[in-house]
Amino acid sequence: MKRMLAAAIVCALSLVSAGARAEDWPSLSKKLYDQCLGFNEAVKDITIVMEMTNPSSDGAIVTESKLFQRRNKFRAEITLGGLVGEEAELLAGMKTIVIDDGTNVWIVNPGLGKSKVPPSEGSKYRGQWYCSEYIPAEAVIAGTETVGGRECWILVVKDEDADYSRIWIDTKRLTLAKLESSSAEDETTTALFSEFKEIAPGYELPHRTDIYAGKDLISTIVVKSASVNTGLPDNLFDADAAAAEGSKMGDVLKKIKEAVQEVDE
Repeated sequence: MKRMLAAAIVCALSLVSAGARAEDWPSLSKKLYDQCLGFNEAVKDITIVMEMTNPSSDGAIVTESKLFQRRNKFRAEITLGGLVGEEAELLAGMKTIVIDDGTNVWIVNPGLGKSKVPPSEGSKYRGQWYCSEYIPAEAVIAGTETVGGRECWILVVKDEDADYSRIWIDTKRLTLAKLESSSAEDETTTALFSEFKEIAPGYELPHRTDIYAGKDLISTIVVKSASVNTGLPDNLFDADAAAAEGSKMGDVLKKIKEAVQEVDE
């Protein structure tokens, strides 16, 4: 899934609850990085199957994704869901593949081969909950607020190149609960994480993400399954192998287009 669009902060927040202990950014930053290192040690690889639903005037658009992560390598497979009958049969197996092989990031589309893209493009598909993607280098603790029943630190992000303006971190489990991004157009985009489930001792994964533009819900992502430490093979992160797979899908797509043209004629 792509990262949230930039937007402006317009919420009034309740600062510093009585139950929160005093904390400063240097000590909290160390705890967050230690937590992230611990996650990477406990979860050597992870496979996530999820479904994203985007409401529209013509009905919901459903996208199905399968994400594979092993250390600094990553693969995402995105297919169009919600198809039935002949459409489902014709387009079965058609998918876009994004691969970070640890050095470069590639996007493979059916029939178009592989294209190298900037690392920032690839990171959009990793998941906003992934710790190395959201922990800022510099932040200010603005207080606390309850999010989904969890007391959270409110962090105002000071990084110049940050994609987020504020993040909310569970004060007890150091879990990401909410993200907010801002833009010069005075728009606000928010990601709210919920339905947390433990995937390794002491480490949680949100199984639902709701994304809002202002007050409007624009996307809901639901994790269907998550498995860890299965020993993902090297060839999953081989862009050339994915391109060969994409070439076969391209042949199928070409036949579909030819069949449609024959019907039209």
